[in-house]
Amino acid sequence: METIPFWWWISIGGFLAVLEILLPTYFFLWLSLAGFIMGVITWLAPGIYIWQGIIIFSFLSVIIMYAAGIFRRQLIRKDSSVKKNILNNRLATYYGRVTPITSQVIDSYGEIVLDDMTWKVKANQISIPVGTKVKIIGDEGMVLLVEQIKKSL
Repeated sequence: METIPFWWWISIGGFLAVLEILLPTYFFLWLSLAGFIMGVITWLAPGIYIWQGIIIFSFLSVIIMYAAGIFRRQLIRKDSSVKKNILNNRLATYYGRVTPITSQVIDSYGEIVLDDMTWKVKANQISIPVGTKVKIIGDEGMVLLVEQIKKSL
């Protein structure tokens, strides 16, 4: 029985990587990774026959693609949960930020400065003095809803 030298597997991995660059599908990327891993395996254990190498390469390809799919789904799920809440709502990116009041809140309305912009705010209290820290909890149109931060001792 014949064996395939390690540099053949490295060449196959390189060819598949070039193919991935030319046809960006994320499919050949994982096959090329399996080819490079097979190159390392055959370098460490040079007595692997052709049929054993092809079987190992096939299993590596399936395992790597399956793992990449799981990893990709987790990334998409993590990103989509954040993006879903702020899609087409730039003000939602400010939720949870703490900033001082820049003009006194009178009749529940005042102003704050965020990212070099002045924003109108609506507070849950009638009056809040200038400099008091508030937390952004929501928005109504272009008005941010804020609540005063309680000072802890």
